[in-house]
Amino acid sequence: PYTLGFVNTTINGTAQNISLAYIPSVGETAMFFAQTAEGRAQAAAFDAYVDGDSYLRGRRGNFTERNGARTPWNYQTDFRFSQDFNIIREGKRTQTITFTYDIINLTNLLYRNWGIQYFSPNTFNSTSSVGLTRGENGSATMYPTYTFSESNVTDYSIDFFASRWQMQFGLRYSF
Repeated sequence: PYTLGFVNTTINGTAQNISLAYIPSVGETAMFFAQTAEGRAQAAAFDAYVDGDSYLRGRRGNFTERNGARTPWNYQTDFRFSQDFNIIREGKRTQTITFTYDIINLTNLLYRNWGIQYFSPNTFNSTSSVGLTRGENGSATMYPTYTFSESNVTDYSIDFFASRWQMQFGLRYSF
């Protein structure tokens, strides 16, 4: 789980660097952006971002929830082959040599888009940015204004090392 909101932006006047974000209802988004061509383009881009995320799409007209967003499910299958070779002296087993062969993340070996490991970095208490930056504060009769940039959107991360298949051989001598 992770939280979607504002990161490194004080929204509600507190010393907190993290705030939950209000996701505007359908048709309300334009009220949160400057009434210029650039503002309308940013509102359309933010709507497209919200509509493309199932969690944010379901939060329209509400604030995001703490730890309400989820990373995709992680699938991983490992494989292990182990063979013992017993050394027998005077009719009883005295020593064993064990050969092992492991494939970690076999699913990624079979197909490169399988076995991807997702995680939420613990940066800022697992809060990811919705890409909004505060422009002007609102008032009782006026909406606040924001700017939106897809380059400011942060989401869950992919663990590139754990998402690759790995192979190892082992040899153990027991006496």
